[in-house]
Amino acid sequence: MRCMRTKSELVSRGSSKLDRVPRLERLRQVRLRRALSQRELARAAGLSPDTIRRLEGRAEAHFETLRKLARALDVEPAELMAPEPGS
Repeated sequence: MRCMRTKSELVSRGSSKLDRVPRLERLRQVRLRRALSQRELARAAGLSPDTIRRLEGRAEAHFETLRKLARALDVEPAELMAPEPGS
């Protein structure tokens, strides 16, 4: 049996551009500085390795994902969003 939801329930539960942060420009750089593999970072942050790969490939992230990554890398969230030097 399919679960039917109203449009307002889908909107309130779905993600919007407002739930997301711009690309995490420096995620890969910070991860490598910490000598972590994508799999190790994923495990530490409670995320999937595929999520880490997508984000390093320039996908946008949810605020909650940003928070988890910053905590796992022991940095402020803004450090992950800062433009890479020379950009």
